[in-house]
Amino acid sequence: LETMQRNAYIGAVGSLVLAILLGLLVTRGILTPIFQLRKAAEQIGGGDLSVQAPVDSRDEIGQLAQIFNRMTDQLREAFGRVEEQSQQRVLMLEATADISRRLTTILDIDQLLQEVVNSIQNAFGYYHVHVYLIDQMTGDLVMREGTGDVGRQLKAKGHKLQTGEGI
Repeated sequence: LETMQRNAYIGAVGSLVLAILLGLLVTRGILTPIFQLRKAAEQIGGGDLSVQAPVDSRDEIGQLAQIFNRMTDQLREAFGRVEEQSQQRVLMLEATADISRRLTTILDIDQLLQEVVNSIQNAFGYYHVHVYLIDQMTGDLVMREGTGDVGRQLKAKGHKLQTGEGI
């Protein structure tokens, strides 16, 4: 009887230890991906958009990690577009400042307008650039300067736009 009680006690303790170990393994299997996802979120929150959350399973946590990675990719792309646009704007501002510096030294209006259209065309890559001035008598817009052959032809013809007429 005593042996049976001892065996039952050892079996109960063994079962309890086995249950605890099994519980720890299951808990670790659940918590480890959550901790990894949290760590990735903290790194991304700190500005490191190169981080990807590990996707080790196809369960809800794995799906959450996939969604998290897609959101990170979208953020990276959005920041890339914003950075590219910012660089373009900086280049445009630099070009505008450079044009302004050069133009402040020119006193002749014809030379100034020619420099303006050429500088704008070169700086921004436009196909044509024209400058129109208002005729004080008629209110029409009279083309004073333009780039390329088309600009020269229109200027030679005295091209103008009547008040209220669009380009």
